[in-house]
Amino acid sequence: MDIIVKILRGLLPYGLIVYLRKRQKAKHKETQTSYGSENPDKTFYITEVMDQRGGLFWMMLLNLNRIAYALEKGWIPVVDWQNQPNQYLESADLHKENAWEYYFEQPCNYNLVSIKHSKNIVIGNGSLPIDRLILDYHLETNDEYFPYIKNIFKQYVRFNDSTRKYIENEYKTVFNGKNKVLGVLCRGTDYELLKPKWHPVQPKPENVIKKAKEVMAAKQLDYVYLATEDQDIYELFQKEFGENLLTNKQDRFTKHEFKKNQYLYQIKHDKEESKYLRGLEYLSSMYLLSKCHSFIGGRTRGATGVLLMTEGFDYQYIWNLGIYMDE
Repeated sequence: MDIIVKILRGLLPYGLIVYLRKRQKAKHKETQTSYGSENPDKTFYITEVMDQRGGLFWMMLLNLNRIAYALEKGWIPVVDWQNQPNQYLESADLHKENAWEYYFEQPCNYNLVSIKHSKNIVIGNGSLPIDRLILDYHLETNDEYFPYIKNIFKQYVRFNDSTRKYIENEYKTVFNGKNKVLGVLCRGTDYELLKPKWHPVQPKPENVIKKAKEVMAAKQLDYVYLATEDQDIYELFQKEFGENLLTNKQDRFTKHEFKKNQYLYQIKHDKEESKYLRGLEYLSSMYLLSKCHSFIGGRTRGATGVLLMTEGFDYQYIWNLGIYMDE
């Protein structure tokens, strides 16, 4: 049984497996080219952003899988978030700045500038073959693949100095010596309003609060650290936990702020503050979750990022409620 079936069996409909296989096979492309005569003994694999709507961890996971793919081929991965539009790159900086390097170091310390005259270049444009696809909503349930990809993450997805300084300062400020903290990831807004097809069903906030209280009692925890983009959910938690609720800087929106059929990435793009800063705040919020004593949350790409970053939780629980389908 191949690895993708192991990931999907019992979790997604068979028809979706067939659809994904056809879609990925059709979109998988690699372009071999040469930029000059330098580094003739090396082959560089340029990973490209595929979806400008995707959030930070969706983009990171796509590139993480490409990094693993390149390493298996004996190629040197170079991440390109510079030459296609994405959520974290200002339009004026397209083709000028690499948004990956806003947050991370390059995996093998080569960047687009240092390879611009290299002889052997492979450009990954499109999706990887289906057996290389990270279906990250279910990744942590796969005992065979998750430890492998987490090891790749730890070695090759490294925060740059400015990111590390920011998130470590946030950790000290928010936690302030507190170590008996339950991390909670609770998505709302466009998930709840639009129920996007093929995305995981999110738990109701009331059920998350109930579970949080149960875990706090069982593990004798004193605080809840909440990561959410939903202002209404934040206020529910604030009412329940009061001074025992911890949060960091993160954009939050009420459901009334959303226009018809509007997604979270669209409402964020309407705001004036830096796209880079929004990404940094979101990355920081997931990092803080990874430092908690225990963790609960809905099944999201952010949750997978938390599990990749953590050194381990005393207790973790991720809701598996199926996926949203057309009614």
